[in-house]
Amino acid sequence: MQAVIAHGAPAKVTSRSVKLSSTHLVAIAGKKAADEPETCWRKSVPNTRGTIRSIVNWFGALPQTEKGPTMKYLASKYLVPSFALVLLATPVIAQSIGEKTGVNTALGVAPTTADFVKEVAISDMFEIQSSQLAQERGNASEKPFAAMMIKDHQKTSEDIKAMISSGDVKAELPTALDSSHQSSLDKLKSLKGSDFSSRYSSDQVSGHKDAVSLFERYAKGGENAKLKDWAGKALPALRHHLEMAQNLAAGKTVGRH
Repeated sequence: MQAVIAHGAPAKVTSRSVKLSSTHLVAIAGKKAADEPETCWRKSVPNTRGTIRSIVNWFGALPQTEKGPTMKYLASKYLVPSFALVLLATPVIAQSIGEKTGVNTALGVAPTTADFVKEVAISDMFEIQSSQLAQERGNASEKPFAAMMIKDHQKTSEDIKAMISSGDVKAELPTALDSSHQSSLDKLKSLKGSDFSSRYSSDQVSGHKDAVSLFERYAKGGENAKLKDWAGKALPALRHHLEMAQNLAAGKTVGRH
């Protein structure tokens, strides 16, 4: 079987060659990310949270080796762990890039306190602002759900601010949405009727899946004891939000607390 490795000539693909070439590719990617931690990832990976899945799926599209394992399996076994190790071993980009690319989520790695606080605050801002729009433009099922999201996410925002103000948690709160969430909010603002409803419910499902993962990982391995305990106690409500969002997306009646 033939395959093109990087920009070179066709090469024989075996389990061993995939392992070696994966290591080389990861090393190159890691060096470039370390040299240009922001511009590298923004330019080369527009949707960074899907990077790992994209890599694995790309390998999965290639033919099988003679010995049986698919390229997708080999990518999962060799490339993803190697890629993760490079990211986690580079101090400048360690946790932030791990969170942005989805490596931490894939490996179940807890975010740093700084990353956790930033992601929670941005998630809360997006939930509140998008749900305020839903109260104006949403349908009969979305409006009560949106009211609940505003109330509950205002509460988690207040909790985080209180822990920071008291000195129990040392982290900085963002004052605005990041580019990804701002883009999603701008898209919502441009929609009305069924288009708005479809986008809003989809955003709620994906956003709460991310939130549940974030809180689960910090509750399990977070570095701040008080924040870790708080994250664990907040999980049942977040899981309930996710269930309601999934029902909303499926057109079912949304339950209450």
